[in-house]
Amino acid sequence: DVDFVDDIIPSEEVMIVSSIIENLSEREQKLIELRYRDSKSFGEIGDVLSITENNAKVLHHRAIKKLRELFVNHENKKEKKHE
Repeated sequence: DVDFVDDIIPSEEVMIVSSIIENLSEREQKLIELRYRDSKSFGEIGDVLSITENNAKVLHHRAIKKLRELFVNHENKKEKKHE
């Protein structure tokens, strides 16, 4: 569940970001939640997800990269609608 997004993003953007985050795997969503809502370290995230700290960092990097790509795709679709 991505309800924590309400706490860190202006309300007009929450629906967009929430829908983009929902495209991540459950594991990636949990990592993003732990990192940004709960301010957990990568070591703590690794403990929760039963992975190493380094694996938590790699998973975070990949999740952020995926979020960026999804956001760019969303923005490109939005621009095409306005053409």
